[in-house]
Amino acid sequence: MANVNVTIRIDEHIKARADALFADLGMNFTTAVNVFVRQAIREGRIPFAVGGAAVKDPLPPVFDIEVERPDSVSGCGAHGSRLFGT
Repeated sequence: MANVNVTIRIDEHIKARADALFADLGMNFTTAVNVFVRQAIREGRIPFAVGGAAVKDPLPPVFDIEVERPDSVSGCGAHGSRLFGT
């Protein structure tokens, strides 16, 4: 299977925060995007709720993202859930 390059624009501060989070989860930004895309394809939708309360931190007020993870995710050390944007 051939790979393709995808270019996106993202605020540098958001990218830095995402890089730090994904590093804590044992992956890089590219791997995290691939995880998101594959899960979206599996579910046939964006794999989390989009919308809700206003953002309470310095990120632009776009949407809240809540990611539920199983108690044990093999290989990345992630546990529980984390709410982004609040």
